[in-house]
Amino acid sequence: MSGVRIPIFPLELVLFPEMILPLHIFEPRYRLMIRKCLDAPSEFGVVLARSRGIAAFGCTAEISEVTKDYGDGRVDILTEGRSVFRILGVFSEQPYQEAEVEMVAQEDRSQRGEPTELIQAYEKCHQMVYGHPPKADERSGAASLAYYIAADLPLALDDKQTVLELRNEPARRAVLVERLRELLPALERTHRVRGKARTNGHGEL
Repeated sequence: MSGVRIPIFPLELVLFPEMILPLHIFEPRYRLMIRKCLDAPSEFGVVLARSRGIAAFGCTAEISEVTKDYGDGRVDILTEGRSVFRILGVFSEQPYQEAEVEMVAQEDRSQRGEPTELIQAYEKCHQMVYGHPPKADERSGAASLAYYIAADLPLALDDKQTVLELRNEPARRAVLVERLRELLPALERTHRVRGKARTNGHGEL
């Protein structure tokens, strides 16, 4: 098997296609990596960093904007997730890691209509987390509803990684339904505790 070699950026997060990710680049090795990506416009890979090593799948990130240049090599950049990949091999010849990756074929992610159970669970969770309902027009334009929801909510990183690695949209949605069922009670408890704190536990402001 052969693939393409790209620089990789291990982070404690999961990047999804179409997800916007702002980054502050300050480590010398990643300053070098980003500078190379800017000089010869190219994407880099974002992979989940775990205690036992990096995940086997990641997502490429395209730099869409340098929002701040500090003049000493540090930069703030805005990136957007592009393509899911599988890592075939990792190399440490540069100060930063590179990987030979195989881009994962994109299945037809179009789905007619929205799954009622998933949307209802998502809207409840979103309301609890952000204090307002989600915008239907934003999610309707997403290529993958599952990716959009997984990127938007505070799911466990391993759950987000599972969603990223699944190659079938119905399977991703089914996993999310189960995860949101588990997440909602915890969010409701947190919401109740915050409500009591605001009213000093007496039901009055």
